[in-house]
Amino acid sequence: MRFDLLLAQYLYKNKKLNLPGIGRFEADSSVYAPEDNEKQKSSLEGITFHETTVSKADEDLIDFIKDQTGKMKPLAVSDLESYLTLGKQFLFIGKPFYLEGIGTLQLAKSGHFEFIPGEYITTKLEDPNIERSEGKKRSVHEEDRMLQESNTNNIKILFLFLGIVGALTLVAWGGYHLYNMNLTEQTALEANSLKPQEDSTYSLLSTDSINELVGDQPYSTSASEVPIPLPPGINEYKFIVEITQDKLRAYNRYKDLRSYGNKIEIETADSVNYKLFYSIRTTSSDTLRIRDSLNRWYYRNDDIMRVTIE
Repeated sequence: MRFDLLLAQYLYKNKKLNLPGIGRFEADSSVYAPEDNEKQKSSLEGITFHETTVSKADEDLIDFIKDQTGKMKPLAVSDLESYLTLGKQFLFIGKPFYLEGIGTLQLAKSGHFEFIPGEYITTKLEDPNIERSEGKKRSVHEEDRMLQESNTNNIKILFLFLGIVGALTLVAWGGYHLYNMNLTEQTALEANSLKPQEDSTYSLLSTDSINELVGDQPYSTSASEVPIPLPPGINEYKFIVEITQDKLRAYNRYKDLRSYGNKIEIETADSVNYKLFYSIRTTSSDTLRIRDSLNRWYYRNDDIMRVTIE
């Protein structure tokens, strides 16, 4: 059952038709429902349109659609909403919205709807040939409606496809980002022989043992190393992971990491502040990546940046 024919018959009978989101049609006494033995007028002159706010369809209209189509009320409401949504899409893309038996609405440059009265429908709702309208060819407006429905379905399919592609792209990007982050950490750890340990596993040395190991003078583990010429673009940087005034902790930490083959170094310039650091030869553009990796490893993924570079 075509909705425009239903709406036209309702208007002929009730003299008014409120369409949500569209407006209100009114018919005067010269407009009447067709009878089999009556010759209809060729054009409608007694129908007017008022562009007014209609929040929902009248209950009488829903009951009329339900009775004519045999559908339950929720389905009748849904069918009417779908029909009107399609009509509004027509209007807002600049095409006319044709309601057979009523007339044509179109959007003017002023932004308001213009109404052009149409022609009477000449086929009753009970006629099994109503879709053919007495052998009359389907109007250009009906063909436009079918084309619009097809285009709407194609747009929905396109958006669904784009949504799926977007979701897959996001998942792929997330996996790639996670892979790069793990690879960065692994590279830094391997390059510096890092093996994370919990603080609770540190072996404790007595103060006397530390003094025997390093004495009371400022000490640097890198002081005895023989300098090696650096290739062009490569510099040696100190990545200071911890500065503490607790001499006992500093050397316990140093000894513990060294026992795992870690290349940690320690130094103090004043016998007050003790620095634990790594001497790494790299390019200046790579220092921030290494610093971030060391900070995540040494401070158990803490967001606070504590590692510094000298």
